[in-house]
Amino acid sequence: MITATADSPEEVEVRQHILVFSTSTISDIGIDLAGSIHLHYSPTVVSIPIPCSSGIRPEWILYALNRGFDGVFVAA
Repeated sequence: MITATADSPEEVEVRQHILVFSTSTISDIGIDLAGSIHLHYSPTVVSIPIPCSSGIRPEWILYALNRGFDGVFVAA
């Protein structure tokens, strides 16, 4: 679901909704560190912690895309 907002015809902002599967032993540490040093990332990004990237079922990715996410990222 790509949403666009504009205050004027020249100004268009595109917001893409991304689902992130992040591994709890590797990627979550980086996400926490980014938050602790106040780095900004889009509020349209949703992160789901998982124990291991090998546990991601393809149906989960298809489900997310069918429910309106524009992309799925596996951070491992």
